[in-house]
Amino acid sequence: MSEKKRWKILRFLGYAIPILSVVYVLSIGPVLAFIIASGNMRHCTDYGLAGTLYTPILLTMNKSAFITNLVNEYMLLCSRFF
Repeated sequence: MSEKKRWKILRFLGYAIPILSVVYVLSIGPVLAFIIASGNMRHCTDYGLAGTLYTPILLTMNKSAFITNLVNEYMLLCSRFF
């Protein structure tokens, strides 16, 4: 692999990983707001596949009251669109 191609790949990964990380964290609001609005949630912990996908964020919410309030406010903001 040429040196130029290697730097292009590294530069792409340097941009892609942080952007995808931010998109992952910001996507929890619309996803959970949609699940709650659809009426498919029976219990607070019944998130199905979304619960599996967002387990790291949900565990962080359980450890920090500040993060819990932040995510809840974000979900309320997102629920206005559903």
